[in-house]
This record gives sequence, C-alpha cells and structure tokens, in this order.
Amino acid sequence: MICRCRSDTGCTRLCHRLTAGVVLWLCLLATSAFAAPRVLLLNSYHPQFAWAAQLTLGVQQALAGHIPEENLHIEFLDGRRMVDDPAYLAQLKILLKHKYARFPPDVIISSDDYAYDLLLSSRDELFGPDTPVVFCGVNVFDPLRLKGKKHFTGLLEGMEIAGNLNLIQQMQPDVQRIIMLTDRTTFGARMASEARRMMQQRAGKPGPRVELWDDFTQDELWQRLRQLPPRSAILMLAIHQTRDNRYFSFAEHLPLVSRNGHAPVYGMWGALMIGNGAIGGLMNDPHQHGHAAAKVALDILAGTPADAIAILPQSQFSPQFDYRELQRFRISMQRLPAGSRLFFRPPSFYETHRPVLLGSLAVVVGLLVIIGLLVNRNRRRTHVTELLADANRQLEVRVQERTAELSEAKASSEAANAAKSLFLATMSHEIRTPMNGVIGLLELLQQESLPPEQQEMLHAANDSAHTLMQILDDILDFSRIESGRMQLDCIPFNPDGVARSVIMTLKPVAATKGLRLSYANGHAPLPACMGDPGRIRQVLQNLVNNAIKFTPATPASNEDEVVISIAVTGQQEDRITLVISVRDRGIGMNDEARAQLFQPFTQADSSITRRFGGSGLGLSICKRLVDLMGGSIEVHSQPDKGSEFRIQLTLPLADSAEHVEQHFSSSAVIARQPMEDLAEAEAQGRLILLAEDNPVNQQVAIRQLAWLGHPCLLATNGIEALALWQQHRIGLILSDVQMPDMDGLSLTREIRRRESENQLPHTPIVAMTASALTDDTAHCLRAGMDDFLAKPVELGVLRQRLDRWLPPPK
Repeated sequence: MICRCRSDTGCTRLCHRLTAGVVLWLCLLATSAFAAPRVLLLNSYHPQFAWAAQLTLGVQQALAGHIPEENLHIEFLDGRRMVDDPAYLAQLKILLKHKYARFPPDVIISSDDYAYDLLLSSRDELFGPDTPVVFCGVNVFDPLRLKGKKHFTGLLEGMEIAGNLNLIQQMQPDVQRIIMLTDRTTFGARMASEARRMMQQRAGKPGPRVELWDDFTQDELWQRLRQLPPRSAILMLAIHQTRDNRYFSFAEHLPLVSRNGHAPVYGMWGALMIGNGAIGGLMNDPHQHGHAAAKVALDILAGTPADAIAILPQSQFSPQFDYRELQRFRISMQRLPAGSRLFFRPPSFYETHRPVLLGSLAVVVGLLVIIGLLVNRNRRRTHVTELLADANRQLEVRVQERTAELSEAKASSEAANAAKSLFLATMSHEIRTPMNGVIGLLELLQQESLPPEQQEMLHAANDSAHTLMQILDDILDFSRIESGRMQLDCIPFNPDGVARSVIMTLKPVAATKGLRLSYANGHAPLPACMGDPGRIRQVLQNLVNNAIKFTPATPASNEDEVVISIAVTGQQEDRITLVISVRDRGIGMNDEARAQLFQPFTQADSSITRRFGGSGLGLSICKRLVDLMGGSIEVHSQPDKGSEFRIQLTLPLADSAEHVEQHFSSSAVIARQPMEDLAEAEAQGRLILLAEDNPVNQQVAIRQLAWLGHPCLLATNGIEALALWQQHRIGLILSDVQMPDMDGLSLTREIRRRESENQLPHTPIVAMTASALTDDTAHCLRAGMDDFLAKPVELGVLRQRLDRWLPPPK
C-alpha cells in the first residue's frame, strides 16, 4: 500500500494498521478454509458387499453439502472375509493408527458389529479417548459393554428372529420344520445365542420344529439341505465362513442354499438377499441406517455432545418379497403382510403401455381442440377477406381519393397473411412432433400379435391419428395456396403409375365398405409427362376417397362402383392433353350443391358433415391445385345416380432418356427383422446415429429402427451427435432439425466442413423433422443434408430411406 500524504506520522500509522488488518483477515479466511471437520466412516465389510455399498451411499447423501467431499474418509475393514483373524486385526490397527495420526477425525461413524467391536476395544489407542463415535448396524447389543466408555452413541439395528419365525408360519401355514442358519464365528455365536433364546421361548408351544445349524462345512451344508423334507423353510441369520474356513458369499452361495434346500429362504438383510434366491422376510434397510447415523454425526459436529444423544432403539423391519420366488413356491399373495414391497413383479399390459394410451388420448383431444380453433380462425379470416373484397370493389369508384386507405388495408392484409403463415407453420411443427410419437407407436403396436379387440382399438386410434394429419395437411395446403407460396415440381412421371398408386392405396379402404375400385385406361401405355406427380396424386386420391365415402355398397351389382379412367384427348409434338375421370354411383347432388362445391369449408348439405365427416377443404384444394397446373376441373352429377369429376391437364412430354418417377404404395405390414450386432454394424459401415431431443420421438425412432433390425447410437443434441460421429464409424445420421445447443443444420454444416478439411468419406445425413414445408426441405438440402423425412415417419418410408442410404450387409 502506497501512502501519498505529505505527513510521515499519522497517515503512515493508519496505512500500517490497514495493511495489518487485511493480512489478519486473509489469515483467518485461510485458516477457516482448512478447518473443515473430518468424518471417518469405519465400514465392517468390503466395498463390493451390497450392504456396505448401500450404507455408504446413505452416509454420503446425508453429509453432502455439509462437509467437503474429500473430508469424508472411508475405511473398509473387510471383516466378513477376515473374520476372527488376530494377525490381520493387529496389522489393521497399525495401519489405522499410522494413517490417522496425521488426519485425526472429528467424529467416527461405525457400520455393523465388526467395526463397533474394534472401536470398543481400541478407540482410545487408535484415535484418542475424546473422539466421538456414532455406531449403527449393531445386531446384538449389550449395554454393559459401553460401561465406562465416553462419547459413544448411535442407533441399533437389532435382529427380527421372532418376527420372521411368525412370518414364516403366516406365509406357510403347513410348515413343519424351520432351519436357522449361522456359523461359529464371534459374530455368528452372538446371533446363535439370540436364536437359542428364541427357541427356548417357543419350547413346548404348538408349531413347527425349529432347529439351529451353525457347524458345517460347505459340502456338508449342501448335503444336509438336499435332505430337507417337504414343508420346510430356511431362515438365514448370518454366515461368514463354514467350518472348513471357506468364505460364504451372499451373492454366490445364497442362490445355492435356495436351490439345494428346495425350500423358501427367509432373512433380515434386504440389500443382500432380495434377488439372490431369498423369498423375502422382515428385512432391514442399510441405506436408512447410514443416512440416520450421518445425521447424528452432523448434530455432534454442530456442538451437541455425543453423550447427550440417546441411543436409538432397534430399527423398523419391513416386509419385502421376491415375486419370482413367491411364484416358484406357489405362495398366495393374499398371505403377504400389509404394506409389503414386491420386487421383480412383471408389469401388466396396461402398466406397460399406460403412458402411450393416456398420452395418445390427451394428444388426440388436444389436437381436436387446436384444429377446431384453426378451422374457426380460417372461417373468420375468410369472412374478413370477403368483406375486404367488397370494400375494394367500392373503393375502385373512389380510387383517387382513397389511395392511402387502400394501401393501408393492403399492408394489413399482407401482415395478417404473414402472421397466419407463421402461425400455421409453427402449429404444424408442434402438432407433428407429438403425432410422430402417436402414429409411430401405434404402427409398432399394430405389428405385434395382439388380441382382436385390442387390434380393433389400435386400428381405430391409428385411423383417427391419420385423419387428423390429413386435416392438418389440408389446412396447410389451403394456406400456402392462398398466400401464393405453393410451389409445384416439374419432373418426369408416368400417369398410369400415379393412377395405379392411388388404386393400390385406397383399394383396402373401398373393400372395408364392400365396394369395387378399378382403373380403365383407354390408351395403353400412356407416354411419360413432365409435372408434379405428387400433387396430381393428391388431387386424384382426394376425389377417389370422396367417391368411396359417398357411395353405398350394392352387393347385387356386377359393376364397379368407383372407376378411375385416363383418356388422351389431344397430342402435339411436345405436349399432351389428358382427361382424368373419377366416376362413382353414390348419392350424387343437385345443381345448387354443385354451384358451391369447390368453396372452402362448404359441403353440399349440412347433414353431410354429420353423416360422413370431413373438413370441407379437400375439393377446394383440388380445384386450386388444378388451377395452378393450368388445368380445369368440372363435375357432372344427379341425385341418387352418382357423380363424375373430370380433370383436364395439358402437360409437356418427357424425354424418353429421363428417369421416370414411379409411385407405388408400400405394404402396411412389415415383418420384424433380426437385430444386427452393434459392433458388426459399425464394422460394415451400417451403424446409425440418431440425433433427437424429444424423449417420446427418441423412443419411437429407436423402436422403429429395432423393428427393422438396425441398432443405433442416440444423441440428444448436435454437440453429442458430433462427438459420437468422431468416435465411431457411422453409416447414416438421422437428425432432427430443431435441437438445443446445436441444431441439425449446424451439425450438418460442421460435419461437411470436417469431411472436406480432413478428406473424410461422405456420411449420409437424412433430416427427420416435424417441419414439413417446402422451404424447410430446401434449407436442409442447402445445409448439406442428403434427404428429408417429414414427421410422422411411417415404418415403410423409413425402411425405404435406410435401404437407399445404408450400404448392403456383407
């Protein structure tokens, strides 16, 4: 600190004092940083012992946030494997004394009897007489052993021998013999003493014969267990080692006890026994023990003397059971005590699919509400547009005087169109995202062998979901056409192929009504043309779908009820004129109905909507699409005699050398394929990387790929996907576009940059997104993606893309 005052007396002293104060404050801060308390967890067993692992976790969770993580010292004494070994115990004491002379603990937590015995005999020698001890997990507690010992407190684990004996009789009313198993180690002898006391209390009372086995070799134990008669039960107390000094592992040997004894095995140690062959019993929770002991240790660190904290009594033993073992020994669930916990019980069909079923219902209801709002909004907008057109006609008379008002109205209309387009695009993405989950999961469920009633429900749900998607697509098409943003393709195609594609798609729909659907071609074969086959197919499919909807079945007739025909009415050197007809023998319509047929949100009769459904947009979209293609559409109809829609199109002829686009529908039933090995798929360059942030769509895509036999790696954003692409040999990337941290377009650009800079082979990237507008497709392709899949993605379409971009298996 530099003093700039002229005086060398008072000011200098003040500066020195300030400097000394700052130094003192820094020293106190550094001292407090190194003064955090230390806790020593003295665990009786080894880290991989399930009981020790759960108890340690409970201690760690309770101390988290109260002391630094590294100030929790954990020692595993390995007391089960080194039981009653005085040489090992002597070396262990030397190690602990040397280690904790430098790092003395402020409080010690002991787990189970082995550590507790060590502290009772050697706490003063190893850690000092003033070090407080919090014990837990003590099974056989003798208060006289604490006489003269200071700073000891804790909580008892105890044993529930009597309770488990009563539980066995409740679970097996016909049991005649109960075997209690322990050993002759120091700890086992204590448990045996308590077991004999229980046997003495039951002596002379009616009930099964209770025996205690504590002296046997491992082979003798298996032999004696095999000789147990029927209607026996086994109560496992604690075994560290057999008479031949062989270590008894719960994970390895308890299942052998269950298999060799042919009798249910009960016990008290939940973390060790459930899942290892035990049927269950009144069991204890080591995690709860560790957590409670750590809480007491925190109270001591906060200033409460250990001797002032009362020792907590025996902990609560709760009934826990293995469902598989209950089924194995045919024990009725009705005999379980109240509040029992069941493990390994397989979920029911409803429990397995409950999220899908409830989620599908919620999405369908939500979509109906949203679509209703959208339809109502479009009706209101149409009404406003008509009013605006009226105003414009009136304004033409006074155009010179009202130019400013007309410009303002035009700007307002354009802003409304832009806002509506943005709104519809956003709603399309948000609706398609959950609908991908609904349609994808319903399609996968339909592939399963389910009862007919459930198949019928799934078929109805699937039809409803596709109907909702069709309504959404109609609204989007109508909006694009009105705003002038509809773009048509101009590619070579075969009109025959388009018509046959529609026949293949809708023939099953017609068959469900008992109708016959046919195609009549007056000029076979038709020449290849240039145009937009997708939009022509959309128009034709809409007309055929309406024909099927409004045509009743007539089984006695030998004629086809719905007929598609294509006729060539004119041909020049480079152009051809086609008349496409869709004829039905349905309900027909009068002249008044035909006059308003192509108006949006209008049907011939208000009762039509109630009887047959529909949004009233389909024919309006057909009319506008045909107009965009430079063609015309007209209808001839009479009530009760059917209708005929005729479309006239003049199209350029395609060069015979150009590739002609084919249009065929894929089958709805796709057989499950055997799953490829992930490592083998990577070795062959067929490993798929899925980049998707939506949890439901992740599961849909993973299940679809698994059904088609393809393993995949999952990334929840672009950053994770980029890392996995660098670490593995990826054959194909399926990427969502809108993802957090790094979106799909940024991911693609980064991969293409690294491929170029490092001369890496090209990795195919297919967009799999709920953004389904034409502009979205162009953005993806410009970013470097190879293909585009609009959600919801159906199984057949996904298989076609995989076959196209993945190399064939070797």
